[in-house]
Amino acid sequence: MKIYLIGLLAILLLSSVTSATTNLDFRLDVEEKGFYPNEKIPLNVTIINRDATFAARDAELTVNIGDRFYTFDLGNLKPGEMFQKEITLPEFSTGTHGIKGEINYTGILDERFVEMSYGSFEVLFPPIERYPRNVYVSAYDLPEKIISGKEYDVSITITNDWEVSADLLIEFGSIDEFFEEKTKLEPGESATVKMEVKFDNPGVSLIEARAYALINGEKYLLNYRGKKTYVQGEREAKLIFDRIELINEGDNKINQEDSVKYKVFIKNDGDTATDVKGELSSNIQKINISDSSVSYVTIANKDSFAPSEDVFEMETKGIETGDYELNLKLSYIDSENREKEIKVPISVNEGGDICTKNTDCLDTQTCENSQCKEIKCVDGFIKNRECIKYECARDSQCSDIQICNLQIHKCIEKSGCIKILDNGDSSTKADIAFVGDGYIDLNNLKEDVLKLVDYDGKFNGLMSVEPFKSNKNKFNIWMIKADNKIGYQNGKPNYNDAMSIVAQCTSADYTLVISKKEYRSYCYFGTPCFNSVGNPLDTYSGRLILHEFGHGFAHLTDEYSEVGKPRYPREPNCAPDIQTAKTWWGDLEGKEGVGYYGGCSYAPENIRPTKNSIMFHHWVLKDDYYPVNERKILEVINKYS
Repeated sequence: MKIYLIGLLAILLLSSVTSATTNLDFRLDVEEKGFYPNEKIPLNVTIINRDATFAARDAELTVNIGDRFYTFDLGNLKPGEMFQKEITLPEFSTGTHGIKGEINYTGILDERFVEMSYGSFEVLFPPIERYPRNVYVSAYDLPEKIISGKEYDVSITITNDWEVSADLLIEFGSIDEFFEEKTKLEPGESATVKMEVKFDNPGVSLIEARAYALINGEKYLLNYRGKKTYVQGEREAKLIFDRIELINEGDNKINQEDSVKYKVFIKNDGDTATDVKGELSSNIQKINISDSSVSYVTIANKDSFAPSEDVFEMETKGIETGDYELNLKLSYIDSENREKEIKVPISVNEGGDICTKNTDCLDTQTCENSQCKEIKCVDGFIKNRECIKYECARDSQCSDIQICNLQIHKCIEKSGCIKILDNGDSSTKADIAFVGDGYIDLNNLKEDVLKLVDYDGKFNGLMSVEPFKSNKNKFNIWMIKADNKIGYQNGKPNYNDAMSIVAQCTSADYTLVISKKEYRSYCYFGTPCFNSVGNPLDTYSGRLILHEFGHGFAHLTDEYSEVGKPRYPREPNCAPDIQTAKTWWGDLEGKEGVGYYGGCSYAPENIRPTKNSIMFHHWVLKDDYYPVNERKILEVINKYS
């Protein structure tokens, strides 16, 4: 019983503490009057912590009015403490302006709370004859990155959609750093004002473009646009050469005939440099830099750093002894992207690494003519002083459906969407994605897709029939395995499952699901086509793709009748009557059997253009789309280049 009472008291106390932390009065007050667009507006902020016990800790206040914002660090508001602040708002254009205030603070249990308050004020049109009422900032651009103290060119476009001309003052800037230009706009006119600006105050700022009317020596705010931007303080790294450290070099020297690996340490006497990369080069004959690039990643202030594994490698070829300099080009980021070239001094000593047998040399070297020579091993590793080749060291050494896993140096299957026929930039081509349902092996999927696409015209597939045949260079072909992730309901594949898989094919314009599972194939206009192609593919699998893709690609309708289905006449190939049919394809009458035949879109009274076609049935191999359907397909194809 005692345990129960203590627990209950703890719950009540916790509830009291939680609610106590929110007991703030928060007001935003503006004098109840109309202001004019040449007046600054006083806003009074009042916050009182009415709690007798708990403070509102780490309180932050944000006040937003349109694009403009003001932030204040209130610190800790103690019990009974009051915060008051009068904010002088700049001029505002005419209209009613809402004010939103938000206080974020920490409660007694370290949770964050938010209190809000709202207000508004109205800015009136001044009683001035022919006052310009619809002049506005229609566009302005900011650099992607702004660094304090740097000069930037900006342009502000002003538009006058009013009936009177306007003498204007254009201001652009932030806080107390504003730049201005004068201009005049006639009715219906736009002008772009260019300025050279520089911001000296780093931090988050609201950078504004303002348009004022100049009337009788007074300026009246017509319109402004603001963007919240971070102005960076300038940081500058100072990178200098520190020292060289040779790696696994028995005599710790660079000799006249030598192959050495070494680190170049870089010291930073300035601000932190990130994304530091080094490219070493030599303009000295008989010095060959064989591994010239390393990544230093980050070098902080006062650090002297070189990568532990990523090192330079160099060969000397009978060079004279003496002191030389190599060139190290550094690229890095401090507050900007920078490049710097520094000199790396080296000393070359007489002779080479002397040896009498292989064991006098490193494990990666052999003894030749009393000199230790590095064993050349490209795309492999050295074991027992022999070069053992990797299965792969780059993707190009694998098949087009594989990539090289550089951790194990083996070819593995690609994941996601794979392009298998590439005719150019997807922005100008029709991209077809094949989703393989029931396929486990990528090679098997690729083999079937290539048969169904049929670029060589050997399988009665998609590109074996006009007008696809003459335009096959306008198509890119992709494929992706579904890995049995498409579910089935009432014998039909799940549409949403297919869409979630093909979403990985971001370039796809059209989707064909090919499945080894049995169901009735179908395709609705402009949606993925579901094709049960059998296992293995048969003579008619490619023809089935031609039929269903006619729906999905060109919105062709079926040209057969089927009892129990609604009547769906549809342009271009199934008219509700002969008169409509003559309007749709009368210009092609008589060409390759084009006429007026009963039965299409499931109803016998509808009119189709030919006796037979791929859209009538796909199992007669000699039939193609015929002129009416070909014209519609070609219309879609011609959107691509």
